[in-house]
Amino acid sequence: MIDPKQLQAAFAAHAEWVQSAGARGSRLFLMNADLSGVDWSGKDLTEAALGGSQLVGAKLRGAQLYGAILSSAILDGGDLSGAQFAKSEFDYVSALGTQFRACNALRATFMEADLRGASFENSNLTKVMFHRANLEDADLRGTNLDRVAFDEARLAGARLTGAVGAETALAKSIDIGRAGQSEVLSGEAAMAWLRQATLR
Repeated sequence: MIDPKQLQAAFAAHAEWVQSAGARGSRLFLMNADLSGVDWSGKDLTEAALGGSQLVGAKLRGAQLYGAILSSAILDGGDLSGAQFAKSEFDYVSALGTQFRACNALRATFMEADLRGASFENSNLTKVMFHRANLEDADLRGTNLDRVAFDEARLAGARLTGAVGAETALAKSIDIGRAGQSEVLSGEAAMAWLRQATLR
């Protein structure tokens, strides 16, 4: 783990960097760091670089993560409920059972992310990219799916009841089968499955 005093100084420098639009301070770079179990709820992590870091069980409830880079991070069991992460990068993350409830994820990317059992309930997922993401057993109930890209995503067991905007989603193909039992739907069949899933 990183020394608490060093971390405090890094946060202070990052806050100054954000407030001065980069004129002063320094951006927070904690790539490939062991940050498991941290509680950064409510912190401003705008454009922070946390890619590849261990954030198992981390709490970032209500955190500001606009434009942050978390690609390849391990977020298993974490809690990002209420976080703001518009335009952030979560590509290739592992987020098993992670809570993303009531988040604003406008234009965030989760390309090839492992999101099995994760909850996005009541989140704004407008223009989110889930290309080749594993969303098996994920909770997408009550979400805004306006122009979400589900191309080649795995959706077995995913719950979408009450989600809106499914008719605008992008889904050339989706897989609704379990691992080892692929069941690919393409074109209108994929879109029909998404629309029907919101009504279950």
